[in-house]
Formats: sequence, structure tokens, C-alpha cells
Amino acid sequence: MENKKKVGRPVKYVYLDKYERTTKQLEERIDALHESLLKQQTKTQKIQLAIVAILCVSFLVSMIF
Repeated sequence: MENKKKVGRPVKYVYLDKYERTTKQLEERIDALHESLLKQQTKTQKIQLAIVAILCVSFLVSMIF
């Protein structure tokens, strides 16, 4: 019997591919989370601006009357 070499990619490349896939998945999740947080922050800022506007209007109305 002859010793036949295994046909395929070396182990280090298999692990490198797995690492790259995992890294890519993590980057995609981080990007999605970042986008979600930015949307939430924008929504919160709009609510804060609305509250400030209401307070300013109510203050001006109380000064007039």
C-alpha cells in the first residue's frame, strides 16, 4: 500500500476561512446593531425636541397671559 496524500485544502486554510466567515458575520451584526441604535437615537432626539418646543410654547403663553 502506498501512502496517498489527502486531497484537499490544508487545515490552516480551512480554519482561516471559518475565521473570515465568523468575522464577516460579526461585522454584519455590529453594523445592523449600529444602524438600529442610530435610528433609535434619532427618534429620541425628535421626541426631546418636541418636548422642548412644547415647554417653550407653554412658557411663552404663560408670559403673555
